[in-house]
Amino acid sequence: MRARIAIYGISFSGIVISLLLLNLQSILPTESLSEDTLTGLRILAVALVVISLGMVLLAKSLARLANQFFSETGVALTSLKAQFRQALAPENRVYLLLVLILMGLAAALRILYIRQPMRTDESLTYLNYVSKPIYLAISDYSAPNNHLFHTFWAWIAVRLFGDTAIALRLTTFVSGVLIVPISFEMIRAHYNKRAALFTAGLVAISSVLIEYATNARGYSLQMLLIFLSLRIAYALRTSWNMALWASFALVNALALYTIPTGLYAVSGIYLWLAANVFIERDEEWPKRLRAVVYSGLLMTALTLLLYAPVVIVTGIGSLTSNTYVTPLAFPLFISSVGEMLQATVAQWHTSMPLPIALLLLVGFVIVLVKHRKLSDYPLTLALPLLLVCALLITFQRVAPYTRVWLYLLPIYLGMASAGLIWLIDLTKQSRFILPALGMIGLVWGTALVVSSDSPYWSKETGTFRDAEAVINDLAPLIAEEPEARI
Repeated sequence: MRARIAIYGISFSGIVISLLLLNLQSILPTESLSEDTLTGLRILAVALVVISLGMVLLAKSLARLANQFFSETGVALTSLKAQFRQALAPENRVYLLLVLILMGLAAALRILYIRQPMRTDESLTYLNYVSKPIYLAISDYSAPNNHLFHTFWAWIAVRLFGDTAIALRLTTFVSGVLIVPISFEMIRAHYNKRAALFTAGLVAISSVLIEYATNARGYSLQMLLIFLSLRIAYALRTSWNMALWASFALVNALALYTIPTGLYAVSGIYLWLAANVFIERDEEWPKRLRAVVYSGLLMTALTLLLYAPVVIVTGIGSLTSNTYVTPLAFPLFISSVGEMLQATVAQWHTSMPLPIALLLLVGFVIVLVKHRKLSDYPLTLALPLLLVCALLITFQRVAPYTRVWLYLLPIYLGMASAGLIWLIDLTKQSRFILPALGMIGLVWGTALVVSSDSPYWSKETGTFRDAEAVINDLAPLIAEEPEARI
């Protein structure tokens, strides 16, 4: 009964809000809202009325679903607590300690670069969005530079800790460190704990991942959400828990909300999950496949809801027809994709010696060939992810920036690690080789990144490293001539 009362209350609130939106022009000064914004608000008001009336008509069914959802949320939380207890079990404590050490290393390496000079894109993020009121920050998509979910957290961090580069970068820094344990858990669930540990180490010392964990953009946050989505997807293989399916939809919606290019990863994850359900075809596979579809529909609805402020304020065209998604002529598209792939490979292996890069490639090929022996899942994750990427960029005829594919790097490193560990296990001395290889690789990789200073010297997202010195030199001139322009 309580659930039905709550539904009626939400429906009534929706109708009241819709009436306010329809009469907003008479409440606010005429010039305060553009005609496009008013049109968007009217559309939102009509949608709210339709949704509210629908909730009233379906109140009984919705109440039953709500009760089931809250009941299964308790079950999911109990299961999560059990997994935490399992992680603390004696046989897992060594791995837990090593992951914590790798997180400490990751944090230390990222702290080295968190004070680096502001880059162009993150500076624009602050000036155009984070410095503005929150309702403008999350609704202005006049340029794709606004990574909305990241902007939301950056806005909070700056208000709490001040207008500093560290505060602006805090969200991406925390996300970059948390990618280490979530990468471990992702690969552990897909392959094994040893491959997961190697993956966590490689993620901790990766030059490009360090760089983007100290650059106030949304890529690290999006990666964290994508890997969390993958970990939930592993659990959904054997779970009917409604709360877990809803969480899966929400996390994917937030990945899309962070940056629209999350569509590549999210689509690939849904395809991978659906393909595994179809290939396994157990007794309940049609029901399980329907759950994937329903989750996808919920994810779509949540994404549309999150982007509603953007559509109202800057229009749907800001998402679908900006200059970065304009189709290229096909010959130019082909050549651009070739350049993109070459640049992506170079970016992934920054500060990495060629023999190590080739060794990782060998491991990746091995895991593709031996996948059924190394994983419980019938279909490797790489194939759906790469297939979706290829289909979408061909359909769009665009060659995205290399940073769009950063989420694939930890997955590649994880698969390569699993393949190399399988290869080393063929030797009689694997229990000595693996720890030695891991320790040497970690120390060597850290030394290469720090000695080359590659995260600092990267030109990604625009640089002007002498900006502060230039401003200090010009300060006396500006003081004498307040109207001076640079």
